[in-house]
Amino acid sequence: MKTMTSNRSELRRTIVRLLASGLATVSLIAGASAAYAEELPARADLNKRSLAKGLDKSSVALLRRLPGKGAVQAARALQTKFAAGSSFAIAGAGKETQDAKRFRIEGPQGAWSINIKGDGTAANVSRYDYLKTSPRVAPAQRLSAADLEKLGRQFIAKELSEFVKLDASDELVALKTQYQVESTGKGASTVREEVAAATIVFGRKHLGVDVVGAGSKVMVTFANDHQPVAFAYDWPEYVDTGRTQAILSPDLIWARSIALATMRFAATSVAVRRFECGYFDPGARFSKRDKNAPIQAACVAHYVGSQAPTQAGATGRDEAVGDPIPIGVTVEADAGWPHATAVRTFGDVSRQTAFGLADPGVRTP
Repeated sequence: MKTMTSNRSELRRTIVRLLASGLATVSLIAGASAAYAEELPARADLNKRSLAKGLDKSSVALLRRLPGKGAVQAARALQTKFAAGSSFAIAGAGKETQDAKRFRIEGPQGAWSINIKGDGTAANVSRYDYLKTSPRVAPAQRLSAADLEKLGRQFIAKELSEFVKLDASDELVALKTQYQVESTGKGASTVREEVAAATIVFGRKHLGVDVVGAGSKVMVTFANDHQPVAFAYDWPEYVDTGRTQAILSPDLIWARSIALATMRFAATSVAVRRFECGYFDPGARFSKRDKNAPIQAACVAHYVGSQAPTQAGATGRDEAVGDPIPIGVTVEADAGWPHATAVRTFGDVSRQTAFGLADPGVRTP
């Protein structure tokens, strides 16, 4: 009995260490607020399908994320593209700076900027100086989700086709809207709210499978007069490795999710907000990304609540977490993904037997 208890304790400490260094979801939204944000039907449907059926496929093709052209070359290609003759024209000589993590070109007096991190497959470009004089509107007059989706698709097709490439295997999926809201008033008393800009965020389906995580996302921000003022993308090219991955059944997906969750799903202080299954790509900006690892299947559990007080890194109530849970019957090696490492190291363990916790695993988002 002492040996079993000791093994369980060591197992728990090891997995906690892995999860404490877990993967955070990277936001591509610059200057956007959660106020008046709207989750669009495709994302709501993904959550509903994932909760009910997991990935709803018996197997998927394992993919490889191809490296980009490099940060410097990608930045200069963007600068050339938008120098003139575009609805997103940027003017003036830019100042270049570079360090180990990024390459940046900044326009005169910070009027515009191009930021590239990683291998050039992800970029963040803005001309927020336009917002200084662009019209503000009352929240009721903000751009609708339908208008934003139309504007976003047009901009991506016309201006970003060189950087956000879509082939016959890809589908651009509208996920959510967010708005940049400015409030005037003093203290807790708000006199007026005005919307300065609106953002549409798109995701991707590849081979009919949603891509979850920070990879394969593109956003475009528009002023109220429909002028684009910022965009960001993390959009690699994927190739089939020629291998497939068998997928766990929904019940086994949920059991593994419970075992690997940073927070206890069943705790009254934990609310599961979304559960999204598909190909997992942590994105080019994720510094610990294993470039040799394939793109494989996972379900990302987004929830808010309190970590158990004994867990490393616990910060108390109302902490948001996105746990990417690998859902392959056989999990591929990925040195930058602690949840995948935990399954490959220890196999599938039950929290009830390994941790001494009894989690029924309620799936209500």
